Amino acid sequence: MLEPAISPSTPFAVNDCWSGSATVLPDDRPIIMYTGINEQEQQVENVAYPKDLSDPYLWEWVQTDYNVPRHPAQRRRQVV
Repeated sequence: MLEPAISPSTPFAVNDCWSGSATVLPDDRPIIMYTGINEQEQQVENVAYPKDLSDPYLWEWVQTDYNVPRHPAQRRRQVV
């Protein structure tokens, strides 16, 4: 059985995480973007990278503890 690629183990996903989507960056590196629940019970977006790009199956992924594309306090302004 395969281990999960991501798990609630970083500050930005310490309380839970859900699978999201995978894509390939312009430099040909694959990434997983997923939603996590941080220590303040806020929903935040996270990124994980392959641990070993030479692994053709990309079995292991590294969750970052620094990459939050959008902080929960940054809200879109409402157009009135």
